[in-house]
Amino acid sequence: AKIDFIGSGHPKATATAFLKLATTQKVLFIRAKQSKMSVQKLLEGRLEMMDLVVYNNAIKKEFELPNCKYLVFTSPLNVQAYFQKYTLNREQEVIAIGNTTATALYKLGINEVIVSKKPSEKALAEVVLTLTASLPYHLITSSSRKYMSNKYAVIDLGTNTFHLLVAEKQTDGSFKEIHRQRFFVKLAEDGIETIGKAPITRGFQALQSFRASLDQLGVKTIKAIGTAALRTATNGPLFIKDVKEKYDIQIELIDGNREAELIYKGVRQAVPFQEKNYLIMDIGGGSVEFIIANKEEVFWAQSFPIGVAILFKKFHQTDPISPQAVVDLQAYLNDTLTSLYQALEAFGATTLVGASGTFDVLEFILAKEQNFENHAFVQVADFEPLYQLLLSTTKKERFAMKDIPDTRADMIVVAVILIDFILRNANIEEIIVSNFALKEGVLSEVMI
Repeated sequence: AKIDFIGSGHPKATATAFLKLATTQKVLFIRAKQSKMSVQKLLEGRLEMMDLVVYNNAIKKEFELPNCKYLVFTSPLNVQAYFQKYTLNREQEVIAIGNTTATALYKLGINEVIVSKKPSEKALAEVVLTLTASLPYHLITSSSRKYMSNKYAVIDLGTNTFHLLVAEKQTDGSFKEIHRQRFFVKLAEDGIETIGKAPITRGFQALQSFRASLDQLGVKTIKAIGTAALRTATNGPLFIKDVKEKYDIQIELIDGNREAELIYKGVRQAVPFQEKNYLIMDIGGGSVEFIIANKEEVFWAQSFPIGVAILFKKFHQTDPISPQAVVDLQAYLNDTLTSLYQALEAFGATTLVGASGTFDVLEFILAKEQNFENHAFVQVADFEPLYQLLLSTTKKERFAMKDIPDTRADMIVVAVILIDFILRNANIEEIIVSNFALKEGVLSEVMI
């Protein structure tokens, strides 16, 4: 049989590439009952999908095993089955084929796990062969990594979205993601001056879920960051107080300049900066951060209160947005971003690095098939047709568009107007989308 598509092994890259192949076709996903459905979840609402469970992994209740020095686990179900009957001996070493399996072990309190560098049978075999050959541990670090109980969590409490990222520090100082959650809470739904009752409830629900995940994973080091909405809203301090009392999570409020600094530290880990200068743009719900930097230093940074929740409430008042509203929004941006023009004139930058929010959607729709794990390239010329299309659509039409996530459908129009404004006025020649931003910047600091 002919194979038409082979994924890269990374769910996001695989989903992006597969969407371009199958965008107009009906797709049948054949899977096990216990499948995590990582790719399907990323494609939800973008493809017409059918789901077929063809087998079920069942735990064998009766089995006997000899005592072994090395325990090799190839799935979370392996972990569950083994430890229902056996306990770990002090002299035994535990090996996992990948991070999903390793996470299942962590949840059982097994904090020292050797994880193969890649989730493949070949990489796993290399680890096992090296260990059984009784070679010194440092000789196998290129094929595997030893994970200790050094988990770190970052909670990013944005205006539109609350994020949780849990990661573990690696021997080379980098981090490996082991858990991620996201809730669209839309704190500024009723205005950014005061957070409404419904958004507060959604925020509490998100943090309750985060707290449960943190406890389950045994995370002790937690850094929670509050940004535009929480630092602006009159009831932001009360929300912070309630979160501490309810969930034992202390939120640190940061200003726009500190937010920009952390975004730079995150982006720099994802994008291989060259000697030239870059304009970094992080689109949030309450604010937008701009940074001009290269791989060595930041030359200029500023946060502007022009997040998509604010622009949407102020300008997107008809459906579809009116031509006059577009003109008014562009004039507002022109007046607001004077200091950005001056900085661009002083330092220069023709490559835009986009982080967060709408840039994730642009990557999904416009990025060509690439093998970069944490960044992607988008052609400036490809943006214009999408921009014109979105300007003419109603909210109902955007909800029907498979490429636009439902959670972005309402505010994406003002977001692309903002991006178009920057592309034109900054004379941008290239767009890079970074998968890292503030959360990863915080991680780089807490793991020191």
